[in-house]
Amino acid sequence: MKRLAFIPFVAALAASAQTSPHAAWQNVQSVTVSGSGLHRLDLPPATLSAAQAGLEDLRLSDAQGVDQPFVIEWPLPASTRQPQVENFRVTLQPQQTILDMDTGTTKPIRALVLECAAHDFVKAVSIEASNDRSQWRPLITDGMIFRQSDGAGHMTFTFASPQSWAHLRVTIRDDSSPAIAFTGARIEWQEPRTAPVPLDVSVSGREEAKGETRLRLDLRHSNLFLAELSLRVSDALFSRHVSVQTGPRTIASAQLHRLAVNGKQTEELTIPVFTQVPADEITLVIINNDSPPLKIEGINATRDPVSLAFHASAPGSWSLFTGNPAAKAPTYDVAALANDLRSAASIPATITLLEPNPTFNKAATQPETGLSGATLDLTGWSYRKAVTLPGNGVSQIELDLDVLAHARDELGDLRL
Repeated sequence: MKRLAFIPFVAALAASAQTSPHAAWQNVQSVTVSGSGLHRLDLPPATLSAAQAGLEDLRLSDAQGVDQPFVIEWPLPASTRQPQVENFRVTLQPQQTILDMDTGTTKPIRALVLECAAHDFVKAVSIEASNDRSQWRPLITDGMIFRQSDGAGHMTFTFASPQSWAHLRVTIRDDSSPAIAFTGARIEWQEPRTAPVPLDVSVSGREEAKGETRLRLDLRHSNLFLAELSLRVSDALFSRHVSVQTGPRTIASAQLHRLAVNGKQTEELTIPVFTQVPADEITLVIINNDSPPLKIEGINATRDPVSLAFHASAPGSWSLFTGNPAAKAPTYDVAALANDLRSAASIPATITLLEPNPTFNKAATQPETGLSGATLDLTGWSYRKAVTLPGNGVSQIELDLDVLAHARDELGDLRL
């Protein structure tokens, strides 16, 4: 007696579902090209959010619907150099310590970091700069440095207008506390990078528990390159360790503070992030320990822009497609010119809001099964039955008694 049998199989599409070269892309935006030559387009946050994280699914087609090559200009790393200064000299004078140093660089200096091993101190500081040691220009006149026993402190001075200086001179006042030992100093300069742009964020939730404050921040879009977060705090005196989390991962941390002593005030309220955030929400964790929660009045944010550079031969209306999670990154020869194009003059292109792609066909997003068979010669087969398919995908057929009665014992002559 023949056994009942089931045959699973994958049903292929009767006809190609892809009627447009961009049928698998869910979104489209119109790009206005105003002339011929190199154009540059800053991708809006909504575009970054709708695309794959690495922008592998971006496609740019011209007015004739032909895909054109482009270069993605990712944000440059915030690679701040911190070399040790040269010829670091310390001079103790009545009620003050003088630090004299040579910078050893011609690059514009954006910050000076002082190094010492002391703890539990607060000092008033002034900083001067010179290129010839005869004329000195004040850079910081009412600064402060401090360090607490738990390691929190402020030893970095950021200059409002970075310039090239050959020599720096730091004066530390010791009139209210004993002098401390300084071991060295580092200077910082930042490589050229595109200026960050404002990012609108809002606080979507706040939790107070176990000596910490947790703020949920709504970024409104995902895949953004978050540059910095700045807190607006009304507390007059505080020092807090703050971290930025996306899910369980910590992507940035900083020690924020505000300190006022003898009429002088120093504060640091900015958290450098410089990281792509895969989600549209982040969590700000503020460690309060036994101190009361901070009075946070708001949060400012900036993001690093991501640009698209491409060449157009004539003005027109182009299309930018996003939203194909199965798309692979295209390979264009212009990618080898990315470094040269970044500094090249360009014409700004404009882009419309994100819209659904009218030619989108969900069936076109299905991966190829690779199960289409060869042409079948039916000359040797005596029987056949029609099969009705319920739809695309995996199906299963129960073989009835007619099929089992006329087939070979091992069903080796079945063909579909």
